[in-house]
Amino acid sequence: ACSSAGFKCMNGKCLSYDKFCNKYDDCGDSSDEYYCDVDPATPCPLGWHRCPVMHRCIPSYWMCDGYDDCTGTSEELNCAACSPSSFRCTNGNCVTHDWFCNKDNSCGDNSDESFCDIDPGTPCPPGWDRCPDKRSCIPSYWMCDGYQHCIGASEEANCSEA
Repeated sequence: ACSSAGFKCMNGKCLSYDKFCNKYDDCGDSSDEYYCDVDPATPCPLGWHRCPVMHRCIPSYWMCDGYDDCTGTSEELNCAACSPSSFRCTNGNCVTHDWFCNKDNSCGDNSDESFCDIDPGTPCPPGWDRCPDKRSCIPSYWMCDGYQHCIGASEEANCSEA
């Protein structure tokens, strides 16, 4: 599992956040460079947040994480505290992990329900992992975190202690 300060590439490789959008294909599949120069008229994908100053989209869980992912720490202003086991909604709100994929729009923007009950052939976005039951995607840093996010806590099986 990638740390909450990291980025999970589409190919599964984990990178430190400072390798994201550095104009170099650190992932080997270019997924760390996908949303680095996005036209202002183009919305960010679900589970991502637009930097207010730059034409860049970042994973929503990077908002209010203490790191300057957008120029001038703009995504770090006016942040409510959000625990590591909570889900950072695309709109910046935090909801408890129990409210993720519960068929209720807890975030207010439906981002907590966006990757639930999806087709097994639909890929998870960068920074997300598919639950072992193949029914939903969860933020990569939730894998092996000690909390149940997938059916039967299947994402907590086969976790090695580091």
